[in-house]
Amino acid sequence: QTCHFLSGFMNVEQKHASRRFYVSAAYDATNWSYNSLPIFGTKDDYSDSILAIDALSGTLIPWGGISIEFWQNVGLTPFPYQRVPGSTLAIGLAALNSRTNLSGSIAFLGKSEDGGVQVFKFSGYQANVISDSDIDNIIKSFPTYTDAIALSYLIDSHPMYQLTFPT
Repeated sequence: QTCHFLSGFMNVEQKHASRRFYVSAAYDATNWSYNSLPIFGTKDDYSDSILAIDALSGTLIPWGGISIEFWQNVGLTPFPYQRVPGSTLAIGLAALNSRTNLSGSIAFLGKSEDGGVQVFKFSGYQANVISDSDIDNIIKSFPTYTDAIALSYLIDSHPMYQLTFPT
């Protein structure tokens, strides 16, 4: 399970294959309800479950296996977020631990609608492919890619994204 603090709220996905994510009360990670009711949102542009929650540049990102949504804090109470219209991507998170910060953005191993697995990086509400066909073919040759683990670092001021495939 993942959790992220954004705009004064803790955010966490519901365990066990759900499209729901929960939001704490403002600046109170011990309170997850309003008038005794849970505070939650539902990722519903696609039918896939939420695998992780992240945030980037003030935007909440619920990651699914076949889609990614973007939500912004619009200041409502008790649920502060609203989906950014037209921003849902038909790209899924291919490996939970492949997400990492890279040059002020997030890079990740993603799966496109056609089933291709590639490395992507967000640019606004778009995900651009940053792997080339050689890297894509290497990834495709592995028996599994879902356990990939990423890290990022700098070499001579150049951002690097590294994936390890334990299996």
